[in-house]
Amino acid sequence: QGGGAGENGSWGNGSDSTGGEGDESCTRNMDCEASLWCNDVEVDEWCALQLAHGMCPPPACVPGPTGEPDDPTPEVNCTVNRDCDVNDLCEHPLLDEWCQLAGASGLCPAPHCVSLPDDP
Repeated sequence: QGGGAGENGSWGNGSDSTGGEGDESCTRNMDCEASLWCNDVEVDEWCALQLAHGMCPPPACVPGPTGEPDDPTPEVNCTVNRDCDVNDLCEHPLLDEWCQLAGASGLCPAPHCVSLPDDP
């Protein structure tokens, strides 16, 4: 009856967090619209530790099978947001490459990057 997140608490429950057969993982949520920690690599280890306790707390973590996903994330045509009123890094020399790499991963993190329509 104690407090805190437990098996039936707000952090998740056993059926959502673990597969019971060792084929599940708890990893960082890479969806930056859902998780403020999407770019924090230290969250990877934290999520794995949570799984060891039978939890996979959203929104920082998401459960899923280990290994490569069956459906790869589609690429996004992503480039630097050149509006310096919105993007304080608009003239940073490495931002072009960073936005392109994010786009290759299916992301286009605002306000530093903007997605462009795909070429027909």
